[in-house]
Amino acid sequence: MNVVYRTLTELPQRMRQRAAALPGQLRIWLAAARSEPGIVWHSPIVRLTLILLLGALVLGLANQLAARLVPAGDRSAFQAPTRLAILYVACTNPDCRTSYTTRQPMSFKSWPLTCPKCGEDSVYRGRLCRVCGHWYANAPGTGLVCPWCVQPQTKRCESPTSRTTGSSDDDEDPW
Repeated sequence: MNVVYRTLTELPQRMRQRAAALPGQLRIWLAAARSEPGIVWHSPIVRLTLILLLGALVLGLANQLAARLVPAGDRSAFQAPTRLAILYVACTNPDCRTSYTTRQPMSFKSWPLTCPKCGEDSVYRGRLCRVCGHWYANAPGTGLVCPWCVQPQTKRCESPTSRTTGSSDDDEDPW
């Protein structure tokens, strides 16, 4: 450990010495290259530089080729964001209980909506029941209780609209 520490402390001094000797070494290498030009190709720095330049050229050509072969993108992908939101809503009328999706402006706050089935102003934002899988809504100020579930949320719902088509693999799945 002591050797590494001593070596690291001497590193700046070694770098200064090599930097001071670099111009002399470069003059010697250039003189050797003038007398024998083939020595340039044996230098690892020159080889590495040429390989990097060749690789950059190949990547640039591949990029240009791909850009010419692939058609331009559709301009419809760059449309302005929509100003409407799709909302899941449900009627709170006990005789109706219909659920559907509606498109409303992003700044919409005019609750309740009018139900298209029963005609009452009793439509609020819907929730999906984790127990029975029905969409439901609760009027403001009431608890979050699914009207389809007769029992608390821990038991499975038995409503007239639920599937009773025998046993299948999907009945066992929690989703």
